[in-house]
Amino acid sequence: MGSESVRAWWSAVRSDRFLLGTDRFHRGVLLSGWLIFTAFILYILLAPQLGRHYFPEVSEHSMFYLHKSVQMEHCFFQDCPALNDLREQTLPKEGTPTEEQWMEHALFFPVNIHLYSFLIWETKKLTGWSWIASQRAVRVFGALMISVGMAYWLLGLFGPAPAGLAMVLVLGVDGRLGEPGLLYVNPSSMCMGLSMMVWGVLVRRRQQVGWWLPLLVLLQILSHPVGYGYAGITLGAYLLLGGWPARRRELLIFLAGLLAMGGFYAVSMLVDRPELWNLSPVRSIIPEASRSFLFSLDNLPAVVQFMERWMSVFHLGWFTASALAATLLMGFVAWRRFALPVFWLLIAGVLIVAIFFVRYDAVFSRYWIVAAVLLTGMVAFFLLALAEAMVFRFRQESLESRAIAVGVLGAIVLVQGIHLTSLNRRQGVESFVDRVADLAQRSNYRFDPDQVARLFDPRHPCDKVLYLDHTDNTSNTTLKHAYYMEGAISCGVMVHSMVVPDAHANGRAFLNAHFQEVSHALFVNPVHTNPAPIAIRERDVRLTFWKEPHGESWRFLLHNPGPDPAVIALQELSGEQSSELAQFSVPAEREIWVETPLPPRSVGRPFRLVQHRGTGPVSLQGMRLGPEPGSLLWPWDQGVEMTFLTFFIEHKKRLDVTRLTTRFTLAEQATQLQALGYELSGSVLADRGMSVLALARLSKP
Repeated sequence: MGSESVRAWWSAVRSDRFLLGTDRFHRGVLLSGWLIFTAFILYILLAPQLGRHYFPEVSEHSMFYLHKSVQMEHCFFQDCPALNDLREQTLPKEGTPTEEQWMEHALFFPVNIHLYSFLIWETKKLTGWSWIASQRAVRVFGALMISVGMAYWLLGLFGPAPAGLAMVLVLGVDGRLGEPGLLYVNPSSMCMGLSMMVWGVLVRRRQQVGWWLPLLVLLQILSHPVGYGYAGITLGAYLLLGGWPARRRELLIFLAGLLAMGGFYAVSMLVDRPELWNLSPVRSIIPEASRSFLFSLDNLPAVVQFMERWMSVFHLGWFTASALAATLLMGFVAWRRFALPVFWLLIAGVLIVAIFFVRYDAVFSRYWIVAAVLLTGMVAFFLLALAEAMVFRFRQESLESRAIAVGVLGAIVLVQGIHLTSLNRRQGVESFVDRVADLAQRSNYRFDPDQVARLFDPRHPCDKVLYLDHTDNTSNTTLKHAYYMEGAISCGVMVHSMVVPDAHANGRAFLNAHFQEVSHALFVNPVHTNPAPIAIRERDVRLTFWKEPHGESWRFLLHNPGPDPAVIALQELSGEQSSELAQFSVPAEREIWVETPLPPRSVGRPFRLVQHRGTGPVSLQGMRLGPEPGSLLWPWDQGVEMTFLTFFIEHKKRLDVTRLTTRFTLAEQATQLQALGYELSGSVLADRGMSVLALARLSKP
């Protein structure tokens, strides 16, 4: 390039007028990038909901967030019967709670996503929708806030064309960020979107912020605990972007923002009800803080891995990435555009502080998302600067520069798109379609909200509900949140895992003092430990009778999802031989009860179900003995023992494949209570979906 071309290229890069295009072209690139990013984030958000039964995707987190909104409406001061009982079981009056007690307490008490909870509560109140539908609407709003916030921040830092390209590139980066990622909308990502929007305002319209700054800081820390770090970046950016020395008014506004942060933190530590802060991580950090700086070095390999995963997206090594970052930072300083260096400095500071947290991975990974967006914006800026040089070098007078610009930009997007698509399928990172499929099936349990209404039957009103939790903690926590959300928060509770262990002295005391108040028992249905149905062909369903059955018939509820009729056989096993007792024809795309006479003298004799014909995997949806099955689906206390395979699916792989056996009794749900001298008796009221509700009595024989 000649000297004039070099000066023209330098001027174009410095002023964001890339690729010789018009302002309309620049805005078109930004709008295109924003539309592509917004389409993908809404796709990731909405598509998994289409095939789900009741719970939102990632239900263990979604139901936790919803529970905080329910508290705002029904139990703002956390003084309802459920939380009063739970507090007594998790927080000993003397001594320190165990880690298990802290975790149970943290799942129900600390309210640290106030803005998110408030938005869901207000949406439900204004629209009359369900809690889950209201949460979905708030998440759609959050997705738009993330996309707008990112676009506005990148626009302020790099200009319209690099911002638009960066929003396309960041879609590939998302798969390399780890949980929760950028595209999954939750309170922490909404807090990030709000923060990026605030930062964009600071870059482009700082003088108009003024005394709004303390309010913006409060909104950040009210959104999620990570908002404290984002609020620190906001205050630092406000002070540093104004030049030095700062004017008196700006210092006062900055101090007001600091006071807002410190004031809310002080209030959260002083107010007991509602609990506004989770004290367990604070208490666990205190002993770690006394250790030397070298302690944090143990976390560095994982931190380095976060960075390397981002660099692998663009095939950058440490030297190349460092050189690129240093070149751009020095260039922006030389151009007297200080926003990029300022945000780089502040975000790096927050990341360094995050390394010192005991649960640094959960903290660092969230702040790293913002750093990855910033780095991707720098890569987009660098690519367009190179494209600008190519246009000036190879421009021909016979061709319109705008056509060259479109061609170069299109080539960049095409090459990076192919590259990111291939990366999406390597090292266990899913494509967008696979990711949606995984979100759609994960924890996709059926749930019957009408069960909760039975707690308020005037004939058998709830006093204390015994939550039996012998299965995995995720399912039990999701079930408790669902019950509380549907109204059980107004019933007392007794939590099995809090009252049984010897280490929980206060929990055991609660059990001894209140066992006679148990009126109902609730537990995860043993046949719904996996969201996938019990497919007869895959689950190897085997049946025996452990006591003499009553009645004359054996009924099975079978579902055939396939397009052709299916045939299911009931066989008796004798060693390696089997004899067929009955065949059942199940029409295509139907769910029906089928019936066969009970075999005589059946105690101890093994049986199994086998699928003979039919393309669709026929599933077992229920089984009862005797006459019409009524409202129950499974043979509670009828003497049937069922054995089948259980597993959960993650990324299309079956994990934790085990054989589960259940006798459909309350006693098998409470073996640890029996070891303590208690006897659980009662009758099952409802068993549809993932939960079983029983009218129960806890006694000491």
